[in-house]
Amino acid sequence: MVFVSRPGSVEHLLECTVCRAQHTLPRRHHEDVIRNHLAAVHRLECSRAGYVGAGPVRWQPDGTAVCEIHCPNHSRAPRQWDAELPAAEAREVLQELIEKVLGSENR
Repeated sequence: MVFVSRPGSVEHLLECTVCRAQHTLPRRHHEDVIRNHLAAVHRLECSRAGYVGAGPVRWQPDGTAVCEIHCPNHSRAPRQWDAELPAAEAREVLQELIEKVLGSENR
C-alpha cells in the first residue's frame, strides 16, 4: 500500500504550512496519487477488479502521465496496456484530492 492510500496520510502531508498554503503535496507523492487514480479508473473495466494494478508513472515532457495498467484476470487481451492522463487532468486529480481533505476540515 502506498503512503497516500493510508487513512490520514494526505492530512498528515498537508500539515506542512507550505503544502497547505500552495494546495499541493510533496512532489514525490504525486506519482502515487496518479497511479491510484488510473488504477481506480481502469478497475471499472475489469470483471475481476481487485487485481488491477498500475506500474510506475512515466512523465512526458508536457507533463502527461503515462502508466502501465495490468490485470492478470482481464477478460480481453491485452492484459497490460498504457493509460495516459494529460497534464491538466493530472493536476486536477491532485487538486481534487487536496480540496476534498481541506474541505472536510472546514465542515
